[in-house]
Amino acid sequence: MRYYNDSKATNVDATLKALDAFSGRILVILGGKDKGSDYSELQKPLREKAILALLVGAAAEKIGKQIAGNVAVEHAGTIERAVEIASHAAQPATSSCSPRLPRASTSFRNFEHRGHVFKELVRQLEHHSANAASKR
Repeated sequence: MRYYNDSKATNVDATLKALDAFSGRILVILGGKDKGSDYSELQKPLREKAILALLVGAAAEKIGKQIAGNVAVEHAGTIERAVEIASHAAQPATSSCSPRLPRASTSFRNFEHRGHVFKELVRQLEHHSANAASKR
């Protein structure tokens, strides 16, 4: 499985560009703090590209309502839980982290810090998976 850190995509337009960059089906983590955005613009690209939208943070409920019926949605709550769900649901799909990651569980200083947290969560999952596979 491949993970892409796109934590810099902090608005709907950046998320549209990120979705456009993928040719295959993906899982996407969406959420964070709402800036009054219209997430309905994500409906068509999510319908065409996403297998599952994992929603996190304060904007999760609004995003879920605005994209409902266009992609399977799961309210993950935190980035940690979203990465965990993605690791189980995505095989062998691709997971992308975008846009604003939540402030609910980890206090993020900026997009670089959010990206670092995402990458560390992925490394921990890969390490855990490798250890589990070696014990089989």
